[in-house]
Amino acid sequence: MKKALCLTLLTAGMSFNVMAGCDGPVCSGDIISFAEALKVSSDEIMVSVTQSVDRKALSCELINDKFISVPTKSKNADAMYSLLLTAFAANAQVNLEFNPASKQCEIGSIELIPSK
Repeated sequence: MKKALCLTLLTAGMSFNVMAGCDGPVCSGDIISFAEALKVSSDEIMVSVTQSVDRKALSCELINDKFISVPTKSKNADAMYSLLLTAFAANAQVNLEFNPASKQCEIGSIELIPSK
């Protein structure tokens, strides 16, 4: 019984990394498991996704088949950008949820998950 419980807990603890990547309205896991760069221009901030991301599994359309946008007009745009910079610098685990009101992949929320 103890072995079965330990195996279940170990599997549950590892499931986050196993499921890293993008599916439906969310990308999650170590940021480099699905993102390869952060692009900033004079009028937009975008996250470039890796080639391994299954475009058909997403609930939105990537911009130019490669990018997720950060809503720069949002009152929390600076905080979103800061969290993305932190995630890339530390290769941190994140949950990026897409804005369901947008046809194109636009970040609706970012959750930065501290390492243990």
